[in-house]
Amino acid sequence: RQYAEAETELELFAKKHPEHPLVALHRGFLARDRGDAHAALVSFEEGARRHPDHSGLKLQLAISKRLSGDMSGAVATLRELVTSQPGSTDPM
Repeated sequence: RQYAEAETELELFAKKHPEHPLVALHRGFLARDRGDAHAALVSFEEGARRHPDHSGLKLQLAISKRLSGDMSGAVATLRELVTSQPGSTDPM
């Protein structure tokens, strides 16, 4: 029930702010929590492509790649994150 409520709230927010990076981030979280690893990966990939400076999306993309068995993709994404934001300690 909580997931349904969260999805409803997220979609209401997405209608008002469709390009906001948190839309992709939280869609990915909800998909992963539902057990839909592919949908989570797609959401994080799309979000990271639209918002290349958003460290949270890149971090979650790397995690999703790792969970899907794509270790080299996960490492490449983390390397990109570290080199693009070397002083950042904010994971989100």
